[in-house]
Amino acid sequence: MKLPQWTIILLTMLTSVHVHGQDTISVFFDFGHSKILYSELEKLNAIPINYDLSDLDSIHFIGMADSVGDFKANIKLSEKRAKNVARHCERLFPENVTTKITALGERTIDESEKNRRVDIILHFKPIQAEQVEQTEDIQKKEVCYNIDYKLLHRCHLRIVTKRKKELTIIETNIPDLRKNKEHYYGSTSKNGDFLAKKVKWSSKRTGNLWWAETRYVATIPKEDFDTYKIFKIEDLPCDTCSEDFQSKASISKEDTCVQVDRFLMENIQFKTSLFNRNSVKIRTPREYINLEDRYFIGCGFQNELVWDTKKGRRKQNYYYSRLPRHFNYISNITRVMDCCKNNPEPSECDRPLIFCRTLGEPDRSFILNAEIGSHYQQSTLTPYTGLGISKEGYFSRVSILAGTDIDLSFYGSLRYQYHFLSFPFSAMNPFSTWQSPTSQQVINRYGRLYLGTEIKTRFNENKQDYLEQNVHIGLAAVNTNRDALIPRIFIQYGIGFDYLGTYATGAYSIVQLGLNMKIARLNKK
Repeated sequence: MKLPQWTIILLTMLTSVHVHGQDTISVFFDFGHSKILYSELEKLNAIPINYDLSDLDSIHFIGMADSVGDFKANIKLSEKRAKNVARHCERLFPENVTTKITALGERTIDESEKNRRVDIILHFKPIQAEQVEQTEDIQKKEVCYNIDYKLLHRCHLRIVTKRKKELTIIETNIPDLRKNKEHYYGSTSKNGDFLAKKVKWSSKRTGNLWWAETRYVATIPKEDFDTYKIFKIEDLPCDTCSEDFQSKASISKEDTCVQVDRFLMENIQFKTSLFNRNSVKIRTPREYINLEDRYFIGCGFQNELVWDTKKGRRKQNYYYSRLPRHFNYISNITRVMDCCKNNPEPSECDRPLIFCRTLGEPDRSFILNAEIGSHYQQSTLTPYTGLGISKEGYFSRVSILAGTDIDLSFYGSLRYQYHFLSFPFSAMNPFSTWQSPTSQQVINRYGRLYLGTEIKTRFNENKQDYLEQNVHIGLAAVNTNRDALIPRIFIQYGIGFDYLGTYATGAYSIVQLGLNMKIARLNKK
């Protein structure tokens, strides 16, 4: 039996009731289907861009269907639609926000295609007293209005809808903004007079997943920001960038310039490749990219940055691209921004902001160390230990060692090894991970592949002596930290030849593994 239409209307009203303000997003479906259309997926993915979610209190997903077909089936269909939308939105909304799902079933109020939908109701927290606008009474008639372009170059600006109003959100990591309270924005009174209003900076946790952190955020009506931006009020004399808002409700001394998008550079992740040292993959949250802007690589306009999207729930939050990689840093992302016509801020577009983590250089001193290991040759495994001196550079290592093996034989070795490839251990992971910019720029623990040759000998009255030369290839795990007790662990394989003719075979295979323990630095370099 179908519910009376007034009952459905009442349910809708009850589930949509709000106290502190709300916004509604409608997601539409094909007839009889609960799969989200591609066009609607784009609408969902743009929610963090188009809406201010920082004061979100709760979310309500309301599923609906048209009146065609069985009533109970339409209830289930509307519920499935609501659950699918809620599942897709899990990674779009901030964590710990209360969600609710309601299945209304059939709707007959609108056209059939409009009834096949899910309404997402965003409920916001109440406006705090400190968010209420305060108008500044400018006692002095002659003051300087200086737009803070330097601050704006370090902010993220986006236009959002909140409580059915268009707002400009200013978001930045610059500290002490709330404490200083020195920024204003302009507005016009009902009488047409210019008003200066305090910018209310609030400390909020914005972003999601790995880019969630506490930032300073200000909300300004879009129309006011477009007309006046944000500025400081300072005493005379005015500089060449000062505006006269009391005489003219517009900005007259503004131009455009290329600036590094510093906020964006602080909120990207990159992924390196062992076999591509010239560029890195990058990803950035969608909410920090405005596709209407043009982004560039470095200082010029010749290299425009192209943003891509990828399919998959884990990838829906990001735009992807590539940036050139230099020896130890990544090129900057720049774009055209507003600036003072007469005195624009230097862009510093060629000054690196993100440094790649480089491999630490080995200690170039002569090192007295102990070596413990074992070598396998001629079907015999022979452990050994000894003391030696080594000197290592970035590409090569020389060492001399004297000691004894398990048979109490004298054991000696002279080695030279050339490191043809050094790599962080993370490069061995076939599923390389995304990295955030970090202040730790040196990797002290990493791997080295090397080619080498060694002359080694053994003397023992009761055992066969040998004087062997071998060539080998090896892998070493090194720790370049000056305080490391064990700076090197290695394993190598090669072909050996005994000059004394002790073994019947001319050439034979050898396997050797061992570790070095640092005892002392014999000189300091």
